[in-house]
Parts: sequence; C-alpha cells; structure tokens
Amino acid sequence: MEIHFIPSKLRLSYLTGDLFESLEASGTDSAFFIDKLEKSIEKEKLSEHNSRPLILGARDTRAGREGCTLLHSAARIGNFQVAQYLLQQPETIVDARNNSSSLVTPLMLAVSMCIFDIAEILALAGANLHLQDRNGENVFHYLARTGSAKTLKKLVELGQASARDVQQLASTANCNRRFPEDLASNQLLKEVLCSYRMHGGYVSSSSSRRKTKGKRGVAFASTLTTSVTAAAATASSLSPSSGSPTNNTLPL
Repeated sequence: MEIHFIPSKLRLSYLTGDLFESLEASGTDSAFFIDKLEKSIEKEKLSEHNSRPLILGARDTRAGREGCTLLHSAARIGNFQVAQYLLQQPETIVDARNNSSSLVTPLMLAVSMCIFDIAEILALAGANLHLQDRNGENVFHYLARTGSAKTLKKLVELGQASARDVQQLASTANCNRRFPEDLASNQLLKEVLCSYRMHGGYVSSSSSRRKTKGKRGVAFASTLTTSVTAAAATASSLSPSSGSPTNNTLPL
C-alpha cells in the first residue's frame, strides 16, 4: 500500500524556499515567478507523492508578514497576473486570514492598498464580504477609508450582494462602534454608505429631495384645485338664476 506523507513544517518551508521573496522581487515579471511556482509544485508532488500541492497554502514566516499566503502577497504588491493564476488553482484559499492576531483577508489587504483590480477579481472569485478583522471591520470599513465609491459599488455588484447583505455590511460597527460611513474620506462615499445602511441600496440625496419637492408640488396643486372648485361653487350659489330678469333700477 502506498503511503502519502504530509510534509512537516520544516519540509514545507524547504519546499516553499524563497517563493515569497521571489514574488516581491518579480515586479512586473509575473511569468518568471509563475514558472518558478509551478516547478516548486511539481517538485512537491514528486517528493511527497501528494496530488494536492500544500505549497499553495504555505504561510510566510518573515517578521511583519507572519501568516500571509502567496495570495496575500500578490494582493499587497499589486501583482494582478500572479493573483489571477493563484485564484485559478483549486488549492488556493480565497478567504485565508493572514494570522490569528489581525485576521486580514487578501480582499481587505488589496482594498487597503488601493489595488482595486485585484480586489475586483477576488470578489468575483467569491471572497466573503462579511468577514471581519480583529477590530470588527469588514471590507466596507476598508473601502470607506479609500474614498472610492465606484469600487464600493463594483464590489457589491461582483460579490452579488443582496440588498439585505448590503444593509448588514453597512450596519456593522467596528470595535469603536463606528459604522463604515463614519470612516468615509469624502462626502459622496459617506452618502452612499449611509444610504446602504438605511435602504440596502443607493438613493442619492438630490433624488430624494426631488421626490419630496415633487410630492409637495402635487399636494399644493391638489389643494389649489380644491380651493378654486370651492370658490366657483360659492360664486355660483350667490349669482341670480339664469332664467330670472335682473332689476338694475334704483328705487325712487
């Protein structure tokens, strides 16, 4: 019987080698890193007789990067091609937390670094918008600080969030009891987040004002019509009947 050995921590670290450093040093040369990663995966499969490469779930052990996966690293440095490649691998965990102390996901990291193209493909790949970090913040809190209302709307669309999901996300308070709208870096984003929290969708204040103004106009027109009709009825009752002659002669 063939025994499938799971690599020990030391063995997995050896197989990973300098992949994290290579990814950061690759810059725009994604092809070189992807080629190196594929060779490392093949090496792991051959040496460990493992058909599911654990190297894709390897964690960075460098100071300040503890617990980060390759997907975290790709999101942080903005390497779109590598992030796209990793998301195509079934072993990649889209919602991996970087470590137990901060609990940041690749999506949160991409948003915080304003790498919006990677944030969008993560949302499209099914990243969970509801996950919270150690401060109780979800991706809406992170988006609030970026000032990008466009990306906020795009992630809601790509993540296929329902109106109920949107309202719940916008209604989540962090550990300091602050909603995402409280962290918004501009007025438009604050307005959008506030509308999300109140309605589960975006209703602009100008549209709301137009609707209110329209309702007031209709009410005024209705009141005016009623008043005119009443005045006409009163005048009709006071005027002589059409069949009676009118006597305009003054008494002597």
